[in-house]
Amino acid sequence: MTRRCGVLTHKMLSRGNGPGAYRRSDPAPRSVCAVTVISRNPIIRYFLLTFPTSFKTGFILVLTHREEVHLALNVKCRDNIRKQPVQRLTMTTQEHFRKVDSDMLDEIHVYAGTAGHSAWFSEDQGLTWSHPNSHSGMYLEARVWCFGSHAELHDTLVAGTDEGVFRWSERTARWECISTQIKDVWSIAYDARDPSTLYAGTRPAGLYRSRDGGETWSELTVPGIAKFSEVNMGPTRVTQLLADPLVPDTLWATIEIGGIYRSTDGGSSWCALSNGLNSGDVHGIAVSRTARGERRILATTNRGLHISDDGGETWRFAELESPWQYTRAVVTRTDDPSVVFLANGNGPPGNDGRLLRSLDGGETWERLTLPGSINSTVWCIATHFSNPDLIFVCTNLGQLFRSTNGGDSWTRLPHEFGEIRSLHWRAVPKGTRGALHSLTRAVAPKLVAAT
Repeated sequence: MTRRCGVLTHKMLSRGNGPGAYRRSDPAPRSVCAVTVISRNPIIRYFLLTFPTSFKTGFILVLTHREEVHLALNVKCRDNIRKQPVQRLTMTTQEHFRKVDSDMLDEIHVYAGTAGHSAWFSEDQGLTWSHPNSHSGMYLEARVWCFGSHAELHDTLVAGTDEGVFRWSERTARWECISTQIKDVWSIAYDARDPSTLYAGTRPAGLYRSRDGGETWSELTVPGIAKFSEVNMGPTRVTQLLADPLVPDTLWATIEIGGIYRSTDGGSSWCALSNGLNSGDVHGIAVSRTARGERRILATTNRGLHISDDGGETWRFAELESPWQYTRAVVTRTDDPSVVFLANGNGPPGNDGRLLRSLDGGETWERLTLPGSINSTVWCIATHFSNPDLIFVCTNLGQLFRSTNGGDSWTRLPHEFGEIRSLHWRAVPKGTRGALHSLTRAVAPKLVAAT
């Protein structure tokens, strides 16, 4: 949710103790996750006011510059906060916030899923990586196809693997297999409004739903979904499950090779929507906003990007100004769905790739410069609502890149995996972990050039 507000002045900043982290001295609502107050004043840049759901205290930070002035509520918040005008809200923060140590702020946890070397963790924004040992619950040679997390579940991360769905607990620092009924899970998604509802897509292609956090699963009826592809003479697979961020109860599923499916009732019923697709080999899907504010669906395939402006009923091919039309991940900025990131390359795995960005919902694209030589197709893009400017991307053959300014510039990270199939990050409140990790030795940091 984004709403316009007045200009934040330098005098407002001077009433406080200056840039830094502040804690609210009076009780704050637990449900507010992030409020961003952006200023046109180049000295102030912008404030990020957050109330992590695990604390009764909030935080305000001075961050990087943006042109527009707006108040952004990234998750649901109580009416008494939502209805406050920005002037009053800003005054309240200056009156009730005091400086606190940085150890009260959330940690950033990054996760990489590999094709045969299990899941890897980073707690320093990708500089070093460590690997939970087999006795932590997931075997070391696991293929990890996807990750999922929910804003209300700080203790929990889920992963789809060749052996089913695994759940990681920060409290115990252990993995647990929670899908004995289903194996080879390629995609996973939470219901944004209900952390107990979880969806999984498998190979061969099938869709499943759990209403108890993954303890039990039921297969969903999907008319026409194929378990076997006559095109590549192999099993089909669900490459992505997406809970529509703009339309409640709407879900999207992409099948390789099998097209696109949509549900408008939380997964109870599904329909195929492939009219106009150049290929049924669909890799990813995203819901964006056009420059006119209209909802737009973008889908990636082995034969290029496709766009739908009628809710998926029809699709049109959108040719890219790139040597290749092969596209993989497509992801919108978490606080502005008109900003879209697109992974592009010369095939799986390929030997070259590009990262593209659109500022108008997918109408036009610009190439973003990733440092150094790219070894394969750009594959995964990871964003999170807690910091829309922090983005991680990887290539199919294991290169990692990070941006801290919304994609304007990138740093190539030191560790290079063999093959990466999934990438995820989230903010975890400090103090969530209740046990020590059982991890392999971390890779020492050695930064490559930034652009």
